[in-house]
Amino acid sequence: QFAYKCILNSFYGYVMRRGACWHRTEMGGIVCTTGSIIIKRTRELVEQIGRPLELDTVRYLIFQT
Repeated sequence: QFAYKCILNSFYGYVMRRGACWHRTEMGGIVCTTGSIIIKRTRELVEQIGRPLELDTVRYLIFQT
């Protein structure tokens, strides 16, 4: 998930930069929507596992026992 976030953030920064070959506001919206979908699907997957999960500020996944 973190890798997807890094890639999407980089792509968003590029497509929203004026002067970029692929500069399109619509593409920025698509990137945001894709990121939202990834987050929602990840949450659903974790809920299916059935164990409480916390994310701390350093982005580590901590499964509570």
